[in-house]
Amino acid sequence: MPCAPNRAVPNRAARAGLYRPRQLSESDPVPTTPTDRPFRPSRYTTGAILLHWSIALLVILQIASGYAMGALVAPGSPTQYTLFQLHKSLGATVLLLTVARITWRFFNPPPAEPESVTRVERLVAGLVHKVFYLLLIVIPLTGWIVITVSPVQIDTILYFQNWLPWPHLPGLAGLSADARTGLEDIAGETHEILAYAMGALVLLHIAGAVKHQLDDGQYIRRMSLLARGAGPRKAYGHATTVLATALIGAGIIGSAGFARYEPDADKAAVSPGTAETAPARDADVAETFATAAMDASEAEATELAAADAAPAAAETAAASDDAEPAAAGAVTDRTTAVEPAPAGVAADAAEEAEATQLAAVAGATSPDAPAASVPEWAVRPQESALAFTFGYQSAEIAARFGSFDARIAFDPDNLDASTVSVTVDLDSVAITSGTIAIGQVKGGDGLGVSANPQATFTSETIRRTGEGAYVAEGVLRLKTIERPATLDFTLEIDGDTAVAHGKTTLERLGWDVGRQSDPKGGTISPAVEVTFDVTADRR
Repeated sequence: MPCAPNRAVPNRAARAGLYRPRQLSESDPVPTTPTDRPFRPSRYTTGAILLHWSIALLVILQIASGYAMGALVAPGSPTQYTLFQLHKSLGATVLLLTVARITWRFFNPPPAEPESVTRVERLVAGLVHKVFYLLLIVIPLTGWIVITVSPVQIDTILYFQNWLPWPHLPGLAGLSADARTGLEDIAGETHEILAYAMGALVLLHIAGAVKHQLDDGQYIRRMSLLARGAGPRKAYGHATTVLATALIGAGIIGSAGFARYEPDADKAAVSPGTAETAPARDADVAETFATAAMDASEAEATELAAADAAPAAAETAAASDDAEPAAAGAVTDRTTAVEPAPAGVAADAAEEAEATQLAAVAGATSPDAPAASVPEWAVRPQESALAFTFGYQSAEIAARFGSFDARIAFDPDNLDASTVSVTVDLDSVAITSGTIAIGQVKGGDGLGVSANPQATFTSETIRRTGEGAYVAEGVLRLKTIERPATLDFTLEIDGDTAVAHGKTTLERLGWDVGRQSDPKGGTISPAVEVTFDVTADRR
């Protein structure tokens, strides 16, 4: 028997009082859904049809991309990175479209099933649809958890558009390393298992639709825009569905945009900060120590000229003892410039005094031997900069360090005794050009700020390469890794002011930067160019 025609459109929105549909008159055509044969379906609404096929296509692409990036392409290759970003983009889109689909279904329930669909089949179909919606939400969420807690922090940029960033889930950043690892394992396994379940459910859904199509010949037409059936159904909730989905998507993407930069990222001044105070205070101490040492040498020479070895040794020891209190923080040779420890300087002073005494006893000290003195230089923070650039996703990223400290002892006429020691506060890094999350730069696969907040460069040799041009060769320590590094720089000295400009190119993998996220260099350039501009005053 055909269904009795309704004079009002049955939908949840009308029953909930959210909408008051227009009452149909006797002359209005009433969309009916006969359940007996021949089955003439009243098709789904246009919104439901568009969302259904869009989500279906995205799910198939999701399953294919997930399988390809795990089984078909080389790990760490540029192709795997591209598939990974595409997979995340598709997952985020599925999540948003599922919100829209559920909202739309609330206002627009599906049409009635044909007579050929039994009660048990209706129950199974209803259960399958509920599981579908559950998986369409849980699978993207588990993937979202994985990329949030993973030690490899890679930006999620939807469809490779920098203006469409996708953030990490909030509330997980404070977890310990062990907790993050455990959560990543659980979420990753769940994500993979549910993905296989989704594939099986898609096949079951297709099989059911084909079975009913064979029974009635019209079943699949309900989900076709080209088939009108008994007439298209009037739809409700357009504005609510679009607005709710747009607000959720804009809120998520907008929060990612704010999170990409730290509040102080636009500060342009380089400020070594309080690190400057200690070198400035130590300069006076170093000068006092150098003066005392020179006075001691002169006194020693005078005593030797009198050919009185024993009194000379005693005088030298006394002069050395007077100089020791000034030894803290002094930088008079290469060793103390690299490791400015007061105890080490004092020990060096004692060794020098002992050696002088032995030389005096042996009568080997020459009164003409000059005392080495290398001037120290204090960096002007506001006129100095330390920056670096690298390639990322076919664009250039520029960044700078807001805080660093340099201890410089330099004399162009005494390069053997000249030294440079630089300490960089890695947490002060800020992006000045380009688009990349600061968390990715600071993270464990980046600079590793949380575990090792400082990087240091200590020169071992400085040599001249041309007029006003020099090369400093030394060791760069980053993330507990020490490797040789070379700085090329030019220097101009005008009275008591020195201006230096320099650069170096570092291979990031040498310090395990980006080794997990991009070991092949497909997305992050293997080379990082570091530049510095320093203005300093003679102490």
